[in-house]
Amino acid sequence: MRVLFDLLYIQRSSVTGVSIYAERLIRGFLSCNNGVSIVVLVLPDYATDFKIRFPSIPYVIINRKVKNQYLNCLIDNLGIDLFFSPYLYIWSIAGLKIPQIAVIHDIQSLFLQKNIVYRTLYKALLYNKLKIVDRIITISEYSKNSIVEKFPSFGSKIDVVYNSIDFVSKVNMAKYEEFKPYILDVNSLVPYKNIETLINAFALIKNQIPH
Repeated sequence: MRVLFDLLYIQRSSVTGVSIYAERLIRGFLSCNNGVSIVVLVLPDYATDFKIRFPSIPYVIINRKVKNQYLNCLIDNLGIDLFFSPYLYIWSIAGLKIPQIAVIHDIQSLFLQKNIVYRTLYKALLYNKLKIVDRIITISEYSKNSIVEKFPSFGSKIDVVYNSIDFVSKVNMAKYEEFKPYILDVNSLVPYKNIETLINAFALIKNQIPH
């Protein structure tokens, strides 16, 4: 099987949760050696970084405005069997001639966006993407339940696959001894991640748990 990965949401020097997620998946494919080969779609400004990270992976440089007709020709020429989107958003590619699996990490915009016009438009565009793809992967039961709450007709094609853990990375925890007690939270500093609540909760229990 040959899989076409859509990494058109990653820009040069991008360090986000969804970019790390995709790169871990690619490393997983490389290490599994299970007969699946991949080709990656990248933006022009990410191509150099991608080549440095994954020199053995073939990639195609395109822009986000590429037409499905061109992509279907590319699919034929490269012998692609499956289109995979590690991050489904409202501008993601969809509706190609081959099966598509997409990952939707959360739908926070539908819950947090206060502008009703934007929220309604976002929901309609996302609905169209979810309708087109063949299978949907999400990263937790909570995310699945949130999606089903807003889009109940798609519940039967959603699968939960939890985020991976990078066992290769090694961290010297000894250098953090002087900061005890502490809690480790790997996250981005955006309001809906609710870091403030985590800090306040830890302050309440830090003297009650071993470190």
